[in-house]
Amino acid sequence: MVLKGVALSAALLAAAAASPAFCAGDRYARRAEINFPGKAAVKAEVVWTPQDTRKGLMFREKMPQDHGMLFVFEAEEFHTFWMKNTWLELDIIYIGADKRIRRIFPAVARSYPSTPDAAVARVEWAAMYVLEVNSGFAAKHKLAEGDMVVFDISPEKKSGGRGK
Repeated sequence: MVLKGVALSAALLAAAAASPAFCAGDRYARRAEINFPGKAAVKAEVVWTPQDTRKGLMFREKMPQDHGMLFVFEAEEFHTFWMKNTWLELDIIYIGADKRIRRIFPAVARSYPSTPDAAVARVEWAAMYVLEVNSGFAAKHKLAEGDMVVFDISPEKKSGGRGK
């Protein structure tokens, strides 16, 4: 039975390694400038893999005001963000495949290891991209649902790691 489990695990790992989402972190941008024309810009870490998506901004004690994290998904669908061990209070901005803001969740509460799971904030909406920024960013820059967002995360814009 253990051998079957090992063989199944190996097959699943091989399939995951071959999938575009798993490999994307090696082929695409790791950092990008996210622009809200006429309003603001954010320097963002770009997250492609399920592993990095799960970790997100967990355990970070601070983040510069003009920085954030952009999560990239394969499809525009509902994505839930659970803020366990996210020590920063964040605005979470859901962005559609057309690069328009779909939903802004302002001031999503931080949590710590001692925060009971039932009390940890969760947000969910349909999007292709999700941008996490410091709490208050969206209000300060008067971001609104429907606003256009401009960024380029194509292979040519790769930065950090082994890329350009």
